[in-house]
Amino acid sequence: MGEVTIHAPLPDPFRFDDGRSVHTVAGWDARREEIATRLLAVQYGTMPPAPEETRVETGSWEALPDGRRRRVDRLQFAPVRGAGRTVPLELTLTCPSGV
Repeated sequence: MGEVTIHAPLPDPFRFDDGRSVHTVAGWDARREEIATRLLAVQYGTMPPAPEETRVETGSWEALPDGRRRRVDRLQFAPVRGAGRTVPLELTLTCPSGV
């Protein structure tokens, strides 16, 4: 068997990141928001900046044999305008028959 890894203890939930203690309901609401912000950043990461350039190509609707309709749209994102790098994204939209 391998060795057991010892982790640092969890932070005090009643102490703000700047060291202040929570003493009121309003303080707990603020601390809870602080904890949620940290957890979301760790779990999901942070949002990148908005792309500087975005292009959208809207496809044409195509009738499918079962009565549904389908359209494929293409989006191109350029993180930096004119840098020559783009991030493609293809979306397929399908509508049920009768809509």
